[in-house]
Amino acid sequence: MKKTGDSDSSTITLRMPTLRDGRNVFELIKECPPLDVNSQYLYHIVCEHFRQTSVIAEMDGEAVGFISGYTIPEHRDIIFIWQVAVSAKARGKQLATRMLEEILRRKECSDVTFLHTTISPSNVPSQKLFTAIARTFEAPMREREYLPGEVFAEGHESEVLYEIGPLKK
Repeated sequence: MKKTGDSDSSTITLRMPTLRDGRNVFELIKECPPLDVNSQYLYHIVCEHFRQTSVIAEMDGEAVGFISGYTIPEHRDIIFIWQVAVSAKARGKQLATRMLEEILRRKECSDVTFLHTTISPSNVPSQKLFTAIARTFEAPMREREYLPGEVFAEGHESEVLYEIGPLKK
């Protein structure tokens, strides 16, 4: 477990999620639009099967942050970050950046040299987050159309693929 915090806030603890964290992650994701809310079952599975490439942040016993990610089976040097969620209670503390850095610096990610994620055009906070991560790891970042809006059910934006790397860790 890694503890972080500052003098004007409670301590935030970062750790690998466990199977039992799925419900809390589900509740957190519901509080963080525009993230897609998946089934509670799925979050239990993600918390167990992808725990080494995911992170949960807790403050005063409550989940206030979560990142899910996985290494791509055919390309073990690429981590795909699926969802980044930070509760309103923990915003403004660079928590998303700290969580991403926590994952990327784990021994389980020692072979990872590229980070991929998709971001919708209207999700400016995520665009800023991943631009900052590219800067932190001194890596170029490329954007390309990945999932056009028409492949989704009504009302879902396109998803742009952000490719960051090679990372200097």
